[in-house]
Amino acid sequence: RPTALVAMFHGLGGNENELRPTAERWLAALPSVGFLLLRSPYRDYHGRELKSGAWSGDWYPFPHLRSAFGADEDGYSRMVTQVVSESCEHVNGELDKHLASLCLGNDQLILAGFSQGAAISAYTGLRRRCLGVLPMGGPCPPRLALLPDNDVTAVCVVVGDADHCVQYEELKAGFAKYPVRCKASGVHVIPNQGHIVSEASEAIGLAFLRSCLASKPSYERRGERSSHHRS
Repeated sequence: RPTALVAMFHGLGGNENELRPTAERWLAALPSVGFLLLRSPYRDYHGRELKSGAWSGDWYPFPHLRSAFGADEDGYSRMVTQVVSESCEHVNGELDKHLASLCLGNDQLILAGFSQGAAISAYTGLRRRCLGVLPMGGPCPPRLALLPDNDVTAVCVVVGDADHCVQYEELKAGFAKYPVRCKASGVHVIPNQGHIVSEASEAIGLAFLRSCLASKPSYERRGERSSHHRS
């Protein structure tokens, strides 16, 4: 069995294969860790399909366009918060099933994602207070109402200073309240990088995973304590 689980979330219009190369490289470096590539249950909000015919997903398809709200910013924000929260609850249910099947706990779970998947990883992981969250290229933009107080979960945000989808200053401000929980925590801004997961992104992410996992007791020792508690 794996000693920990890293669940990974693709971006808007993607599917579970989007982050597969990243997961495979991280797995090669962390062979005792399990990597779970999740696929959105909803089709792309814009109705697009990939040329290959592969699934094009959307983690939180909004029922109304932004233009439908006119000047009602509060109404639009309420819709976004509700829809994203519902998606996080769906993801929580899936994660609980996978953790149970692997005999792992919430404190052995790290959520990572890109773009829209960055939002799902951050909003879901910080709510459930898991071991760590690793949003890359997002959330776009960070919504403070969906970022709860949390002094348990380690947070590592990776973004390029040339990312056209999100301003790194917004991410710095939105995630500033989270304390440093491990060596690679914080908001990492990569010079001259756009809206991608680059080799530099992967290197920072790997350092974060190693740092998080090093802060946890081994699986065997944790299992011994759990068995003793049950007896």
